[in-house]
Amino acid sequence: MRNSREQDKFVLRMPDGLRPEISDAASINDRSMNSEIIFRLNRTIELETQLADKDKIIRNLLNLIDKLETA
Repeated sequence: MRNSREQDKFVLRMPDGLRPEISDAASINDRSMNSEIIFRLNRTIELETQLADKDKIIRNLLNLIDKLETA
């Protein structure tokens, strides 16, 4: 793992009120604010992938139901 000075940096503008919410969540989860933001970004990407996979399964099942009903 690269040290923090070698990692990509990104300036983030947050809407009013979001910073204290992230700070509170980071404290509860015993993480830095940076770690909390990264955790939540990664988790969102994971959940979107899982949702897309489930949507695909549902579409396939609905197609099979349609085929069975028209058979």
